[in-house]
Amino acid sequence: MDGVRDVSTDMEKHIVSIAFDGTKTNPSALRDALTKGDYPPQGEHRPIASMPAAGPDRMIVGKTSQGSLFRDYPVFWNDYRDYTPRKDVVEKIAGMGGSVDVLVFFGTWSKESVSEVPKILRVLDAADNKNLKLALYGVDRAKNEGLGMSEKFNIRRVPTTIVLRDGTELGRIVEHPKNSAEEDLLKILLKTQ
Repeated sequence: MDGVRDVSTDMEKHIVSIAFDGTKTNPSALRDALTKGDYPPQGEHRPIASMPAAGPDRMIVGKTSQGSLFRDYPVFWNDYRDYTPRKDVVEKIAGMGGSVDVLVFFGTWSKESVSEVPKILRVLDAADNKNLKLALYGVDRAKNEGLGMSEKFNIRRVPTTIVLRDGTELGRIVEHPKNSAEEDLLKILLKTQ
């Protein structure tokens, strides 16, 4: 259909988001086409949920939010939902004091990122510690995010999770944790005490 720029899905809320060029089509025409089943206009019809939320060349590059990541790349949400961190370790993370920045550099194109980033996000959410400030940075295949952060922190592999206190790096988890996301994060955070 002329004018459609992007289609993304939120499988949990059963929402399909369509970005379109308003000069070539309008919401009414899109609604009519989808209702009549005329989309895609040629070729075999596919369930909309099976269409990739992001084409093979599309990726998040730059600072993003957890909500945007889950909405635009549901595979991250699926792995987040399915991960159960160790409760005893999460409770220790929840009790940590002092302001700490947690920077997570990832690639939506990276199998390791899809596997590991949801785990660190799940741990941070389970701990619900307001002292831990999360920043998510999507990088391209050259490990750049366009803001200079990946260069500043010498990001060579993804995912890389960096823990900072007052701008000083306390530690990082590169690609896979040695033990688990929560255990490795706790070990780094204990350096802040």
